[in-house]
Parts: sequence; structure tokens; C-alpha cells
Amino acid sequence: MLTEKQERFCKNIVLESMNYSDAYRGAYNTKNMKDATVNRNAFELFHDNKITARIKELRDEIAEQDIISAKERLKLLSDIATGKKKETYKYDGKEYEREPSSTDKIRAIDTMNKMEGTYTTRSESNVTIQSMETWGDIFGYGDKK
Repeated sequence: MLTEKQERFCKNIVLESMNYSDAYRGAYNTKNMKDATVNRNAFELFHDNKITARIKELRDEIAEQDIISAKERLKLLSDIATGKKKETYKYDGKEYEREPSSTDKIRAIDTMNKMEGTYTTRSESNVTIQSMETWGDIFGYGDKK
């Protein structure tokens, strides 16, 4: 069982996206503490097994409460990309539907590609290293053959 302050510390990290020190400041009275003391206390508290378990529990609860699942997001983006999802707008008091614009379709496809990891970063380098025989060669006063 956590204390009220420990629970607040955990919620500050998970729900408020605070770093450990800020989460500690938000949960405890740190008015007369040096930053180094706050940082050390926050670090130690975060690494307490009960705290770590509670933070994991809170993160898991949030993950379960996803408003829209990845599968649902892909379906929605697919419907936009194919024009099945119509855009509703009002004009002169009347409601109309239209197909998503080409830009919206391209954005939907781009987003789906990013979600599925279609885009990858590829980097190549070709390095040639030449060595000098002596310092004289480097500065131009060595033996010339």
C-alpha cells in the first residue's frame, strides 16, 4: 500500500508526464530542499519496488483505455484513403457530404505507412583512410623519394 504522497508521485509521472524530480516536487514539500536532494530522493523513490509496480500498473490501465485501437485507426485511415469516409460540412444552413481531398487521402496513406513501419531509414557510408608515414610527410619536409 502506498502513501498518498507516493501515489501522487506515481500519478505525476504517468498522468502528468513529469520527470522524476518534478513529480517529487509535486507530491512532497520540497520548499527547503536543494535541487540535488530532490533529485536524489526522486531517483531513490522511483526505484522502490512498490513505486515501480504502481507506475507499471497505471501505465497498463491507460493502455487498456485507448480511445481507439490501432486496428480501428487503420480502418479509419483506410476509409479516408479510399474515399469511403465522407467529410460533412454545412453551407447556407444545409449539410453536405464530400469525398476527402487528395491531400487528405495522401496524408492518410502516409500515416498508415508510418504506423506499419513501411518507411525505413537507410544510411550508407564509404570511408577511405590514408595514413602518412612520418610527421615530415604531413608537414612537407620529409624525405622525398
